[in-house]
Amino acid sequence: MDGIATHLEATVAVALETGRLWPGSGILELGCGDYSTPVLARIGKAQGRQMTNIVSDLNWAARFRHCFGNVLEIPFDEWPRVPFNGSWGMCLMDNEQDIADRFENAKRMAKADIGVIVVHDSAKAAAKGCRWRDMKAYFQHVVILGRRYPETPGTLEILEVALLSNKVNPAPWFHPGQIEVVR
Repeated sequence: MDGIATHLEATVAVALETGRLWPGSGILELGCGDYSTPVLARIGKAQGRQMTNIVSDLNWAARFRHCFGNVLEIPFDEWPRVPFNGSWGMCLMDNEQDIADRFENAKRMAKADIGVIVVHDSAKAAAKGCRWRDMKAYFQHVVILGRRYPETPGTLEILEVALLSNKVNPAPWFHPGQIEVVR
C-alpha cells in the first residue's frame, strides 16, 4: 500500500459494518480513486448495495465506469448545490475535494440519511482553519482514526481519517489505540 491509500482500512471497515447494520443501503463516494473505487464497488456488489459516485474529473469517471454504472459527472463548482438526499449506509469523501470543501459538504450531509461519513486526509484540516471539534455541532459521533502505517511514505500526518455519524458510534470498529473520540 502506498501513502495515497491510508484511508483504505477505515473505508473497508465502514463499508462492511454499515452493510451489516443497514443491509441494502447505498454507498456514496465523492471522487474516484485507484484503491477505494474498485474496493467499494466489489463490497457493494457482494453485499447487494447500490454504489453512486459523484465525480468532476471526466478522466477519472471514464476509468471507473466499468466498476459500476451510477457515475454522476458534476462539475466541481456545482457540488455545493448537490442535494444529498436518499439513504446511504456510508459516504467516502476523498480526493477531489479540498478539506475546507469537505467540511462544508459534511455540514450539509449532517441532516441527510447517511450512516457514517469517512473523510480522508483529515490531518490537513487544521492548516485550513477547520477543527474537528466544530463538527460536534453537527454530528453526535466524531471519531479520528490515527495513522496505522508509519513506515508508509507520505503518511507523516498524525490524523488520517475522520468518521462522522449521527446514527452509530464507529469507534468500536477500530483498535482503541488508533482512535481519538472528539468530545
